[in-house]
Amino acid sequence: MTSSSLDKPQLGDYLLHEVVEENAFTTVYLATKTSQSQKVFLQTINASISNNENFIVRFELLKNTYQQLKLSKLVPIIDIDCINNIYYLVKKYPLNSNFQRSTLKDFLTSKNLTSTEEIEDIVEQIAHGLSQLEDSKLPFFPEGIIADTLDLEHIFFYYNEDEKKLHISLDGYLESFLFYGDSPCDTLRYFFEQTFYQWKQQNKSSSPYKNQNLYPPYLRTNQPANKFHNIYTLGSIIRHILSYSHSSKDNSPYLPPLSSYLEETSIKCLAPKESNPISSCKEILTSIRKKRQKSLNSTFYKKKEPSPRGMSLISFEEKVLLGSNNGLENEQPLFKGHIKPFYIDQAPITCLQMEAFLPNYKRHPLSNGDSQDRK
Repeated sequence: MTSSSLDKPQLGDYLLHEVVEENAFTTVYLATKTSQSQKVFLQTINASISNNENFIVRFELLKNTYQQLKLSKLVPIIDIDCINNIYYLVKKYPLNSNFQRSTLKDFLTSKNLTSTEEIEDIVEQIAHGLSQLEDSKLPFFPEGIIADTLDLEHIFFYYNEDEKKLHISLDGYLESFLFYGDSPCDTLRYFFEQTFYQWKQQNKSSSPYKNQNLYPPYLRTNQPANKFHNIYTLGSIIRHILSYSHSSKDNSPYLPPLSSYLEETSIKCLAPKESNPISSCKEILTSIRKKRQKSLNSTFYKKKEPSPRGMSLISFEEKVLLGSNNGLENEQPLFKGHIKPFYIDQAPITCLQMEAFLPNYKRHPLSNGDSQDRK
C-alpha cells in the first residue's frame, strides 16, 4: 500500500482530512492530532522510496535527533514515526485564518512590494533561519545543516495583525538528507532517478521540487555540498524577492531594485566559492541588522524636529546589553537588543544637590548590588 492511497482516515494519533500536496517523494495531508485537537500537516513518504534500506537508516537517525531542531525560524517537526510500514513526518506550519499554509511565493505574487523596509525584514528573517541551520550541529551534519531544498515554496509565513509584521518559517531543511544522504553522488540519488522520471511523465513537469535554478554550480557537477550552498541559496532567494518587488501585474518594464544594498549582497552571495567574500549566513545577518538599525536612526534624525523643551534625545547605534542572568524572573536572561531612539526628561542638578542625595540613597531590596549607605 502506498502512502498516497491510505484506505483509512486515521494514522496513529492523527486524523487525516485531505491531501494538500503531492510530489515525487511525499504526500502531504491536512490532519488533526486527536489527543491535542491540534491542526498539523502529516507528510507520508512514498512507498517506492521508503522501501529502500538506505532511506530507513537515515529515517531512524533523523527520528532520534529531530528534537534538537526546535529553532525559532524553522517549521517545527513535532513527530517522526512509522506505522504499518508507512513512514511519516508531522510538521506544524504557520496557518492563515482558513487553516491553510501560505508560502512566500504566494505572498510575493499577491502583493506588490514597494517598501524597502518590508523587503529587508523578509530577507533578514530568512538569513536568520539559514544562520540557525549553520549553527545546528547534528551527527549527519557536523558542520551545520545544508538547506538543499529551500526555495520560495518552502518558506512559509503568517501575518500578525497586532504586530503588523510578517513572520517567516523555513521548511524542507532535512528532506535532502532524508532522500539523498549527505553527498550528491550517494547511491540513493541514482535509485530515485526512476521515481523522478515517472513523476515527471505523469505531471509533465521538469522538476518535482521546482528548485533547480537555486542549485549552485558546484552541486550541478556532483561535488559535495558545503556551507557555501546556504550562502548561494540566500543570494538566489534575495534575487527572486527583488525581481518580484519591481515587477507588477501589468508587466511594466524592469525598474531599479528597491534595495541596492540587497542587490549588492545577492551578487556577493552568488560569487564562486573560491572568490566569495562572505564566509557564512550569520555574517550576512549581522550586516543586514546593522544596516537596518543605521537606516532607522538616520530616518529618525532626518524626520525629527527640535527636541521638546526640557527633554534630551537618547540614541544607540549598536545593540546594548539588556536583562539579567540573576535578577527578577521577568528580567532574565541577559541578551543584546536594539533600542529605538527616544526622548528623556532633563533633570539638571548641582554638585551640592547630588552630595545631599547620596547619603540617603539605598538600593532596592531585590537589587543584587550592595546595600551600604553612601558616605
